[in-house]
Amino acid sequence: NARATIATLPTDDNLIVSSRAIIIGKVTGMSCGFDQRHDIVYTYVTVRVRRVLKGGITAGQTVVLKEPGGDTGRWGTQFFGSPEFSIGQRVLLYLDTWPDGSLRVHDMFLGTFSIVKDRKTSELMVQRQATDIHVDLVPASELYPGQTDAGAVTSEMELNRYVRMVRSLVAATASRSDEFERQYYSGIGLLNEPPEFKPAASAGKLTPQFHLFNPPARWFEPDSGQPVTFLVNPDNAPNDQIANDVNAAMNAWSTVSGSSLRVVNGGTDSSCLSFGGPSVIFFNNCTGIFSPGVTCASIIAEGFFRYDRSQSVTVSGTTFYRIAQGWVAFNPYASCVFGEHCNVQEIATHEMGHALGFHHSWDPSFPGHPTAQDQDA
Repeated sequence: NARATIATLPTDDNLIVSSRAIIIGKVTGMSCGFDQRHDIVYTYVTVRVRRVLKGGITAGQTVVLKEPGGDTGRWGTQFFGSPEFSIGQRVLLYLDTWPDGSLRVHDMFLGTFSIVKDRKTSELMVQRQATDIHVDLVPASELYPGQTDAGAVTSEMELNRYVRMVRSLVAATASRSDEFERQYYSGIGLLNEPPEFKPAASAGKLTPQFHLFNPPARWFEPDSGQPVTFLVNPDNAPNDQIANDVNAAMNAWSTVSGSSLRVVNGGTDSSCLSFGGPSVIFFNNCTGIFSPGVTCASIIAEGFFRYDRSQSVTVSGTTFYRIAQGWVAFNPYASCVFGEHCNVQEIATHEMGHALGFHHSWDPSFPGHPTAQDQDA
């Protein structure tokens, strides 16, 4: 699978309030595989906890995080915006939980900080993980100018100073954190490791180590004159004209001059994310991937696909794996962004492009310089 994400930076206090735990630790292991749902591949990250700044985790214990993304050999999931780790890495992490209480990093890369030594001063620094090249980091003022929160956004600071700041904000926002916990996580504990982790590891179902990559992938349907079909799950859709907004996005991708790609609406359905099932556009967080935010969530939407390494085709010297399914997911916790039809159509068109296998028209990681057309796109 592959995904791409639209996000905004959370303020320091909102990140603290919406996280169930904040820890400092060291990554000691990584493995990947399917969980019991067998829908996408996950990476299980083992972290030795050194200090706890918030939450019911004990310093000195080992916890296992469950992060979407990984590769099993044939099937792969690339979750853009998911945190990246390496064994031995020192980290400061903001955590929340899946619905079953399994730990994960809150707001994906936004809640991930590395602890590194400054080359000039030799001081230990905390640095927020760099933005994934497949993530569009959009200023909050562009998405919801009337609803942005005033507050500091810290992405880098000297470690001890940062810890003091976090401890101070944890104390200052304690009542807000308690209310947030009651509203979204009542009755859900914090598990040291996902329930499936030990059984899967002992049965040899987890693959050691995880390497992030983005292999070329494409839909094979246009090669034989067939359309790419998406169903629409209207549950929790932001407006009653969502079919028109989705069709506008499909039409944008189906009318590109010189392209045989055609995207069609297969109708409404109650499907979510299922291995081998249909491609779906959904709005109700049926996967449980999105986390709640204090106000409007920082992760807006995602486009993603599942690829099959056993099927490939070479075009103009590049080998592509077959895209088997695609999805577009809107985060219901970011509903304040979806009030305008223009916003919904723009987000749907952008994320559908990623679900069809396309990268951004331009990204700073690309070689060379963007043309005026690249910049406009």
